[in-house]
Amino acid sequence: LTIPSGPLRESLNNIKNCQIVIVNGEKNNKFEKKLKKINKNLQIFYSYYKLKNSKKLKKKKYIAFAGIGNPQNFFKLLKKNKIFLTKTFSFPDHYNYKKIDIELLKQKAKESRSDLLTTQKDYLRLNKFYKLKLDFSDIELRLNKENLFLTILKRYI
Repeated sequence: LTIPSGPLRESLNNIKNCQIVIVNGEKNNKFEKKLKKINKNLQIFYSYYKLKNSKKLKKKKYIAFAGIGNPQNFFKLLKKNKIFLTKTFSFPDHYNYKKIDIELLKQKAKESRSDLLTTQKDYLRLNKFYKLKLDFSDIELRLNKENLFLTILKRYI
């Protein structure tokens, strides 16, 4: 019943009440076996993130920053898409940026002749207060075997 779900949002034992699980990341047979021990009828799908605006972002060099649950995944996605990063800054999830944080980021960008790049979530939160000139990543969650997933999901609707 929990979408989105992730670590610590649901107990692993609650898998017995599920029909479908979506795992974000690489295929993991060991984890699948663990899930199937709890619920042998479970359908397991994998998802991944796709950077939709990589062409635009490849034209510059960036200092990337993020205040999300796992900023390293964000930075890895940028690097995987060959976005040139001069430096990265991680902030805690749902971070309440302060003026001093913004000034530091702007200073570091100026020193390295880079632009600032963040997540869309951080971009929207920041620009309410600071009206920054910065780029953001346009990321979508994609599903492997999406048609099969939709077929199975429709059975439960």
